[in-house]
Amino acid sequence: MSVSPAENGREHVERYGLPVGGTDLLIYTGFGLKGRNVVLVRSCDVVVVFRGGMGTLNELTIAHDEGRVVGCLTGTGGVADEAERLIQTLPKKTRAVVLFGGDPERLLDECLGALKASTA
Repeated sequence: MSVSPAENGREHVERYGLPVGGTDLLIYTGFGLKGRNVVLVRSCDVVVVFRGGMGTLNELTIAHDEGRVVGCLTGTGGVADEAERLIQTLPKKTRAVVLFGGDPERLLDECLGALKASTA
């Protein structure tokens, strides 16, 4: 599934330069990039962050606020490598479980374990 910031396929490709292939379901929100991020995070059980810039930072803060399980793949640069420091400075406490690790398979296993524990 992919969540688009566009209102339709034409805007998805022409305005945002995004592909239409490679997904079984493409949801057009019409909310722009920031609005799309809320829909994207709310439709996920686990958010995995690797590298990333401002948009990824926005997704991370939404996921934290929404109490999601978040995995940050460290050693990939950008937001993923700064997330632990940033989250420690957030005064708001949530139900979010934020995990960090440099091994993608292990990180995903830990995220799925945290999700299972949070829904038990």
